[in-house]
Amino acid sequence: NSTTALLKACKTVGAQVQFMTNVWGVDETVIKASGKAADGIVFAVRTSSVWGEDTEGMELIRNISSMSGKQDQYRSVHYISAICSTFYIVEAMKTAIAEGKLDGEGIRNAMYKKDNWIPKGLSGVCLPSTWKNDDHRGLMEVPIYMVKVNGATEKKNVDQLMKEKVIQLVKEDQITVPRRPEWRGY
Repeated sequence: NSTTALLKACKTVGAQVQFMTNVWGVDETVIKASGKAADGIVFAVRTSSVWGEDTEGMELIRNISSMSGKQDQYRSVHYISAICSTFYIVEAMKTAIAEGKLDGEGIRNAMYKKDNWIPKGLSGVCLPSTWKNDDHRGLMEVPIYMVKVNGATEKKNVDQLMKEKVIQLVKEDQITVPRRPEWRGY
């Protein structure tokens, strides 16, 4: 609500601002609620692609979506990111089981075993990730998307707006954040 209020207020007074946010500052529902005021927002995404992009791993995402009976219903950036997170944990749990240590410590240690890890079947969707004992920053690649709003958003749901390309998420860039020690995560 705060993002929508800010965007609409700036549009109302004619402020010419380039907004950039992380994935928690804007998503498809915020874009719908904000309408044309959301046009041009740039935001970081936690996956290598978003719904509708033609990547190898998107087939698995669609198959997971079909389990709800809605294979072709638009799925948000959060939905896709949640699938990646779940698959990292599942693979770590399988490794922990194979090593006879299915507990928090065993799963954590399994997470540390792979470099540039992409869960099986999710190439092109999940970003290569590396977690280490002394550095828990898994993702160092940051895809940057721009929001395009090509019409009114009030009378349709997000699925319709995305399918009709009233709202589009356009990949603009992908940057690599350096692993500077002073930025280390825990």
